[in-house]
Order: sequence, then C-alpha cells, then structure tokens
Amino acid sequence: MSLLVPHHKVVVGYLLFTMIASIIVREFIPTFESPLLYLAIFSGWTAALLVIGSTRVLQRWLIGAMVFIGIGLLILVQFRQGSAAWLNAASQSIPLVTMILSVGFMKRIALRSVSAQAILPKGFKAYRDTLFTVAVFGAFINISALIIVADRLSHHAQINRHQVAALTRAFSSCVNWSPFFAGLAVVISFSSDFSIATVILQGAPLACMEIGVALLLGWYKRDELANVPGFPANWSSLWIPTVLGIVVVVLRYSFESIALLPLIAMATLALVFTVLLITDGFTGFVQQIHSHITEDLPRSANELTLLLAVGVLAVGMVSWVNLGDLNWSPPEFTGKAAVLLLACMIGIAMLGIHPVVSIAMATALLLPVNPQPELLATTMLLGWSLGTLACPLSGTHLTMQGRYGTSSWISATSQWGYVATVFLLGSGWLLILAKWHNV
Repeated sequence: MSLLVPHHKVVVGYLLFTMIASIIVREFIPTFESPLLYLAIFSGWTAALLVIGSTRVLQRWLIGAMVFIGIGLLILVQFRQGSAAWLNAASQSIPLVTMILSVGFMKRIALRSVSAQAILPKGFKAYRDTLFTVAVFGAFINISALIIVADRLSHHAQINRHQVAALTRAFSSCVNWSPFFAGLAVVISFSSDFSIATVILQGAPLACMEIGVALLLGWYKRDELANVPGFPANWSSLWIPTVLGIVVVVLRYSFESIALLPLIAMATLALVFTVLLITDGFTGFVQQIHSHITEDLPRSANELTLLLAVGVLAVGMVSWVNLGDLNWSPPEFTGKAAVLLLACMIGIAMLGIHPVVSIAMATALLLPVNPQPELLATTMLLGWSLGTLACPLSGTHLTMQGRYGTSSWISATSQWGYVATVFLLGSGWLLILAKWHNV
C-alpha cells in the first residue's frame, strides 16, 4: 500500500513531469543546458526522496546499499585524484528515467477499445493471443501493457499460474530488442558505444525464441488451458506502435544531435498528446494528462529509486576501476565469456538482485578490455530478460504480487525451468554472434 498522501502524490507527479520536460527541452536550448540539467536532477531526486517510503523494505535496503557503495567509491576517487564525477553520478540515470516515464503515458491511448465487460476467450488460442498482445504492446508501452491485460484478466476471477506465466514471459521477451524498453535504455546509458540497429537485429531472434518456447509449453499443457481465459487480441490497435516507431525514426533523422533517450521521450509525448487532443478534445486532454501526472507517475517509485541508485553505483564503480585498483577483468570478451556473464546474471538474479545491478557492475569490469559492444549489449539484454523472470524481487513479479495477489517467490521459482531452457538456446545464439563478430 502506498504511503504517499494525496498532496504528496501531486507534488511528486509534477516534480517528475518537470524532470521530463527539462531533459527534453535542454536538447533544443544549448545555452540553458546546464541549468535545465540541474533542474532535472533536483526534481528527480526530490521526487525519489518523497516516494522512497512507499517502496518495500528490501528494496530500500538495496537502494541504500547501492548509494552508500557508490558514494564511498567516489569519495575514494576524490581523495586519490582530487576530483570525482559527482555530477555524473547524480545525473547518470535521469535521461533513462525520463524515457521510461514518458513511455508510460502511452497507456492513455493504447488498447482503449477493449471492453471490460466482453466475454474472454479460453483455451490455447486465447493463451497464444495473450502472449502476442503483451509481447507486441509491451515492447512499446512497457509494463503498462502487462497491467492493462492483467487488469482485464482479473476482472472476474483471480489470475492463475498459466496466465501469470503467459504475461511475464511475453513481457520479459520485449527487452531483447525494443528500443522503448528499460533494458536497452540502461545499457545505452552505461555504454553507448554500439550500433542500436545491430543490437535490435541480434535481439529480435531471442525474443522470438522466448515466445516460441512459451508457445510450445502452452501447447504441451493445452488440456489444462481449456478453461483458462485469455486476452482477446485487438490487432486494430497496432497502428499505435507503428506510428510511434515511424515518429521516432523521422525525429532521429530530423534532429540527429538529440540523444536517443530524450528523443524517444519527446516522440512518445508528442504522439500521446496529439491523439488525446483529437479523440478527447482539449478538456479531455487536460484531464487525462493531469490524471496521469498525479496518479500514474507517483506509482513509479520502484523504478525511479532503483535506477537513480544504480546510476550512483555505476559511476562509482567505473571511477574506481579507472583507478587501476581492481583487476578482475577477463583478458578478452569471447563467446564463452558472454555465456558465462549470462549465467552469472541469471544466478545473481535468482538470489533476488535485479539484473540492472549486474549490468552496472559488469560494465565497469568489462569496459577496460574493450569488448565487442554489440555482443556485450545483446548478452546483457538477454540477462535482463531471463533475470527478471528468475528474480523473485524483480519489478515484474512484485507488480503482479502487489496488484493481483500472486506470490512473487512462487512466480519466479516456477519460471526457472523455462529460464534454463531459454538460457541453453540463447547461449548457442551468443556463440554464433561471437563467431560472426570474430571474437
């Protein structure tokens, strides 16, 4: 249950919206770039301090540990070199959070035509449609797609294990290729020296692989699915992600100097605002945006606090590694090293540590050996995808638990067989990519 009082929810919402606007506007006004960045940092961290009390105790401990370690390492660097990247630590995750929160606005226009009173289909076909709906829309509107579909499935009955499996597996597959997803945004923010198009092309087969395994498991249990409701596929809404993709590409070529994360945020808000103005009129537009700012943005406490803390940890670790005190890096990043990194990310996730922490640590340790950037990025994204399924404390499982009463530990441990299967298949793909990249 949220500890935010209504007044604080409004303050937090508009602080986060100020952060979003500052990060977007600073791309167009170089003269005020620094003041706008400071405004974004102030707004984001102030909002985080206001919502930290609404996060779970374990997450508060994890966040505190990451910030403490990151600051401690920066103090060490300050003592040794006379200066440290304090501004980078405070701002590292701000563009990332901006993109994620901006994409969340898409829920205001996506899948609006699905009636809460419609009779839900049942059986394997319904299970398949649920997978595809979450996989397609989740790639563009993030966890909002999972919540929209899960809300509809839970309207008349408690969500069961088959539905949880379909929802979480489809949702986790998105991270392998989607440029609108948090995973790729995290990798970009920590190491941007790679071709995004190449990573998307390398990750798309992994997403198909995950959906394929989920479909095969569903077919194997099709008798159990005979009476299990699924989400009715609404392919008429595919125009939304299609238009968003086109808008991003057009803006990318029109404003080449703009960084990708603010660009995606700007494209998303432009599309949502335009559609709402056309469909709801000015009054409806204002009501929808105000509602999202004051109700939905404050609910991002978990993502906001976790990502800001990871930014501090990542900058601290990179700064420490650059001192030369830590020499744990492998001699080179080969296909076998990629598979080992993937296994470590999944193993750490099983212990309850979110893959975003593994990505921050791995980046700091591997950058000194100049790894093949696209191979490293693809490995990290697959590690995020499988790690969030295997991690009992991931945002996906905790969202399902808090909103629908499912057990995060049971949901996560029941996925371990699926994760092991995809791990073996994905490892083969990583070895193929390593040979393709000649590493």
